[in-house]
Amino acid sequence: MYCNSQDQKIIRAPAACRRHLVFVRAGGGAPWPFRTGWRGPARNFDIAASYFSPPDEASALYRNADFILAGGLSKFHAGQEFLQNSPWLAHYQSVMFVDDDILFLFPADDFFTFCAAQQFAVAQPALSSDSHYTFEITRHHPGMVYRTTSYVETMCPLFAAPHLRRVIHTFDSSISGYGLDIFWSATVPDGEAAAIADCFQMRHTRPITAGGAFYKYLESIGVDRWAELRDMLVSLGVTSYPIIPKHCHFKPDTIGIPRVTGVNAA
Repeated sequence: MYCNSQDQKIIRAPAACRRHLVFVRAGGGAPWPFRTGWRGPARNFDIAASYFSPPDEASALYRNADFILAGGLSKFHAGQEFLQNSPWLAHYQSVMFVDDDILFLFPADDFFTFCAAQQFAVAQPALSSDSHYTFEITRHHPGMVYRTTSYVETMCPLFAAPHLRRVIHTFDSSISGYGLDIFWSATVPDGEAAAIADCFQMRHTRPITAGGAFYKYLESIGVDRWAELRDMLVSLGVTSYPIIPKHCHFKPDTIGIPRVTGVNAA
């Protein structure tokens, strides 16, 4: 039951739902990503743990997940299977899709609140300096609050509900995830933004290696990630895509005349 598959089963579901959702694609021994600022039942988000191998039922993720799911071929395929034709897609104000090697260095509740206040279409926390990374733009930039960009990557995107509804139909077009990040970044409408939030940092704990288990799994089911990337670029009518910052929003500093105390005037 707990394996990669075309079908997905809902093993556990809550009677009532919170405002936001964290969707975690997890192996059996997935770590607990919410080590900072965990608010328990008072949190503003539900957790959907989508397992591709038998879970450790004593783990914090399994015990605290509101939804337990089994199946799906990959994170975004499973997320689409879960949400696309369900009442939950209309219910949740935003959804964050998280890899199982991410640790949040902030209370997740606060990130949902921040992104809603800024009205981002899609956003991600910045990667801490000790994280494994692919693109420099995703790394934490000291002094910045957030940067609007042309790109938000696949490891931990948070979608506002309207943008998720625009792009979720593509999630089964790339089982590898290659190209999905370009599609959802390139299709942000005028007047909305994709962003990387430097005031929130996450740690990516696992090295990014072309010969890793996920890539071997893709090969075993006949998925060519580069073909999926090419097809996504073709669907957008481009052959390449620039990954660039647009606007930087920084933390202001001030300097002034120091106040001198304890000195007698002449």
